[in-house]
Amino acid sequence: MILNLAVSARDAMPDGGTLTLETATFDASAGGAVPGLPARGRYVTLSVADTGIPPEHLARLFDPFFTTKPVGRGTGLGLATSLRHRKRHGGTIRVESDRTGRIDCSRRQP
Repeated sequence: MILNLAVSARDAMPDGGTLTLETATFDASAGGAVPGLPARGRYVTLSVADTGIPPEHLARLFDPFFTTKPVGRGTGLGLATSLRHRKRHGGTIRVESDRTGRIDCSRRQP
């Protein structure tokens, strides 16, 4: 799944850009409930950030078959599949973007 996201990010930046992959642990045991997380406990966070998605596409990122690639170059199922996988296994996905088109897609998985 990580390779799929990296290849999709590369394809979304045909003129170059920046792709950043980061991992971290997150402890949701202390304090109250964390919005979006199904349970307290330890989570692994994977963040994938790139500079290839224009802000106007953010609302459709997880729509099945949505792609910014030319016809024949992508199915548009990468992020939709990732979201389904995370939900099925008790995780979450959060997307943040700035005005430059940089997007940070973070996944938390128990």
